[in-house]
Amino acid sequence: KNVTIHPKSRINASNYISLGNEVLIQQDVWLNVPLHQVSHIKNNGKAIIKIGDRTRIGPRTTISAIGLIEVESDVLIGLNVTIEDHLHSFLDIKEPILNQGIIDRGNIIVRSGCWIASNSVIVSSGKKLVIGRGSIVSANTIVKESVEDYTVVSGNPAKIVKRYNNELRQWVNE
Repeated sequence: KNVTIHPKSRINASNYISLGNEVLIQQDVWLNVPLHQVSHIKNNGKAIIKIGDRTRIGPRTTISAIGLIEVESDVLIGLNVTIEDHLHSFLDIKEPILNQGIIDRGNIIVRSGCWIASNSVIVSSGKKLVIGRGSIVSANTIVKESVEDYTVVSGNPAKIVKRYNNELRQWVNE
């Protein structure tokens, strides 16, 4: 209910994508399940890209999955963000990369209440990657490993810069 998708966004393989209530998808977003790699898809009829309730996806963001990318509820995704659970194979140097297909690199889960700031890239590195509840991925950050709940990461590669301290009830620098 109440889903808004900008008409200039692209959603490929919509039967593999589920959207929660009150989701906002802004201009030039690309939700992609690369069906030309259908032999890699292991969803058993379930959604491969899942977007939770009240999530906001900023302009020019790409979410591309062959395994599972789940963005839970109340997540804010800035503009120009890339989230991918696969990469192009480059194992055979005698074969053009274009012809080698893609490799599943592990599921990605973005827990509820996160903020993924502009120009960030989230790519799994061969195992499940989880961005913990209420965490912040700063602008221009590249995340290849999981992030704990209520943590701020920044940089390339992502490094912890702050955590929420429950005793002090405030964010504390690392």
